[in-house]
Amino acid sequence: MSNRNQYVIDRGCKFCFNCKWTCPADAIVVVDDLMQIDQERCRHCGRCYDNCPNEAIRIIPPATQPAKTA
Repeated sequence: MSNRNQYVIDRGCKFCFNCKWTCPADAIVVVDDLMQIDQERCRHCGRCYDNCPNEAIRIIPPATQPAKTA
């Protein structure tokens, strides 16, 4: 579990790529035909969230993030 908000793209994504174009860390990637945020690269700046016209990016607060498993 991280102590920072996590940004996650849900199935409401319309592939407009606004999030990808505005991400300063280049953390938005396409995997298996889905847009995803690489949590290791994400700077948690919120630009993807602020620039998504479809409200397809959710913020997951630290307290509700799943625990990491080894």
